[in-house]
Amino acid sequence: MMKSIMSLSIAVALVVGADAPAQAQQPGSPRRATPTNSGQVAIPPELLALLRAGPNGGEALTAGVADILKKNPAMAMAVVALAKQGSPEQKAAIAQGYLRALAALKDVDARQAQALRAALAEADETLAAMVAALESQNYAEAGGHGSTFFSSGGGGFSTGPSGAGFSVSPQ
Repeated sequence: MMKSIMSLSIAVALVVGADAPAQAQQPGSPRRATPTNSGQVAIPPELLALLRAGPNGGEALTAGVADILKKNPAMAMAVVALAKQGSPEQKAAIAQGYLRALAALKDVDARQAQALRAALAEADETLAAMVAALESQNYAEAGGHGSTFFSSGGGGFSTGPSGAGFSVSPQ
């Protein structure tokens, strides 16, 4: 049951990303960043190396992102910028690593955990949807305890006159 929920969550996130204009791309090669605030962030070589080493995503990319963010939460904007260059599989691994770091920090350093959440405001739609879906799955598996992007205090998705978007609520 949980495996099908996870598959559905990833599929929804991939469909959200399918609305973006198609770009010529070699299979497994990172996509070029779109110009945004996080696209102007310098991405450290160790993050670029993680992306190159995991062209299909995977546990090594997930663990690497989680480790980097737990050790240095100030790298959150660089991780968000990195995800903009990644394939959908790489974005899924980055989303999982991001959530691991967020879970590890939320009880230890709430200020740093909030900084990770705030950086997600610059995420592209695909990464934002993946993080929200995975966090909601974790919330459901925990019996509905805690907060997510869809429940109080977590921010979320919104629609309005300018269209759909991702927002992070201040805490």
